[in-house]
Amino acid sequence: MLIAQVSDIHAAPDNDHLARFDRVLGWLAQLQPDVLVLSGDLTDDGWLEGYQQIAARLGKVPYPYLILPGNSDDRRLMRSVWGEDTWAKDACDGALHIASGHVHRPIAGMFAGIPAHICASVCPANPVWFGTERVPPAEDAPGLMIHRYVNSELTSHHVRV
Repeated sequence: MLIAQVSDIHAAPDNDHLARFDRVLGWLAQLQPDVLVLSGDLTDDGWLEGYQQIAARLGKVPYPYLILPGNSDDRRLMRSVWGEDTWAKDACDGALHIASGHVHRPIAGMFAGIPAHICASVCPANPVWFGTERVPPAEDAPGLMIHRYVNSELTSHHVRV
């Protein structure tokens, strides 16, 4: 099973993030995952038209998708666009792996002995910063993750497009 994870589009009327999302969807068209999970922060500032434009794009993909709202999302507006059927209701079955978004850059590590990955963002990445005065610039391309689950084994791939 191939699970595509896309996170942090942060679409707004004054940015090009929907075009960046189009690049990701174009790449996924070649892969044809079994499911797409959008792990939050689809728009900024409750931009209804942004949700509608994302929904129109998702309506054209031949695979199912699930949505997890993020801290920047307006759940009421999302429900007005998608209803109740596309929500990922239980993203964890108590098994192996934690996968999230929110940080806008790919990170891998362990959390309480469980492999954990943070998906890169569709929007421009945050710089790598460790609390020092030196912060290198970030000019990353849109990113996503592909999780491959075969024979009870999970492998996660960080991808830039």
